[in-house]
Amino acid sequence: MTGRYEGDQNTGIYVWRYRKVTSKGFTIGPSPNLKTRLADLERQVRHVLTKHKVKISRKTGWPKDKSDLPLSAKPILIDAVAILFRVEAVRRWVDKNHAENAALEAIILGRAVERMSVRPFEPYVKTGKKIKRSARLGGEMRKPPAGMWATWQTKVNDLDARRPDLPFRSIARIVGNEVNRSERTIRKRTKNPREK
Repeated sequence: MTGRYEGDQNTGIYVWRYRKVTSKGFTIGPSPNLKTRLADLERQVRHVLTKHKVKISRKTGWPKDKSDLPLSAKPILIDAVAILFRVEAVRRWVDKNHAENAALEAIILGRAVERMSVRPFEPYVKTGKKIKRSARLGGEMRKPPAGMWATWQTKVNDLDARRPDLPFRSIARIVGNEVNRSERTIRKRTKNPREK
């Protein structure tokens, strides 16, 4: 089924719109949003580089010691330089009106930005710091509360001494009501004083 417009195809559930592409390829219209986003990324990356004391040339806008950077630099600095390079590449392809190449460079730029945004969390992932802490605290929570069990045992012994006519089940139920636990829990964690 066709829709109201020439490029629409209506299946009854949704409308699928498509655009016929000429053989010349895509063209890029001027986008102020793209320019501001690229300038924003570039400013953030330059801030990271200056924060890590990497000298940037005022003339070229690139780090001065490019030869030392790939071998000895931290991964976040390598990502920052890669982002600078990709921002320039996107601008160059947009100026030349090559949409396919600009899109490819933008995809690579997005991956570099994502990599750089994850870098601060890498030490925690490598050491597993939070996971180890959680596991340790979980183990402490699972430790048997022996002091609590000893208190329950003294209550059971006192009640048995006062009321020798009650069976152990009744004693466990009474003590369980006092300490807000079930009768079964009290029976499992204490001993019957009459057993030998």
